[in-house]
Amino acid sequence: MGLYHVGTVRKSRLGWCPDIEYSQKKRPKTIPRGQYRIAHSTQYPYLVALAWMESKPVNMIATGCSTHQTTVNRREKDGSITITPRPQLVVDYADGMGGVDVHDQLRLQRYSLQKCVAFKKYYK
Repeated sequence: MGLYHVGTVRKSRLGWCPDIEYSQKKRPKTIPRGQYRIAHSTQYPYLVALAWMESKPVNMIATGCSTHQTTVNRREKDGSITITPRPQLVVDYADGMGGVDVHDQLRLQRYSLQKCVAFKKYYK
């Protein structure tokens, strides 16, 4: 169909795969930063669920995205730089967030229909 989507999702939502979720609210020292778990849907082959452990667990769902591993440089508390793995799906999500940020800025500057159009109530 040609419609691709990537976004974050709460793990309490209906249909979320409980096998891949992390039970911790913050990353313990025993789990390395950048570890992730992936689940593919059998009914919809392009649907992918991902749980990625950064400083907190991040749950994502996507259609048609690559799940290959890429790397990112992260600065530790002592100032050293470490190479952390992350899936390509997270990179695609971060690249697409630029448009959302621009919309939020414009909305705050009153360029939104919600702020500039006066809606009248014709009933009591």
